[in-house]
Amino acid sequence: MGSLGELAAAHVRRFNEAVRTGDWSTFADGFTEDATVTFTGPPVPAMAGRAAIEAGYRSAPPDDTITALATREAGDQVEVAYAWDKAPGELAGTMTLQVANGLITRLAVRLD
Repeated sequence: MGSLGELAAAHVRRFNEAVRTGDWSTFADGFTEDATVTFTGPPVPAMAGRAAIEAGYRSAPPDDTITALATREAGDQVEVAYAWDKAPGELAGTMTLQVANGLITRLAVRLD
């Protein structure tokens, strides 16, 4: 894959497609086998491993798609400020993606 910004855009596309279809397998394919996902804000447990990430999102899926408002790259990380599409332009939170070899190794989601 190209830049971290492109990887983040692909992550948002996979997320939105999974929200629309309920199929979280392609979304999970963007993560390494041992990736982690953590949340700050909502009472959502951390997830460790691609299979657990897919299962976690499938069992408690978000109910809205998102739009990236801004991205900021730093080293092997990219931070994405995003809005829920039901509230366009309103900052909902940030996602920090840590990347290795074109796959997400760590996703930290903060909801405002």
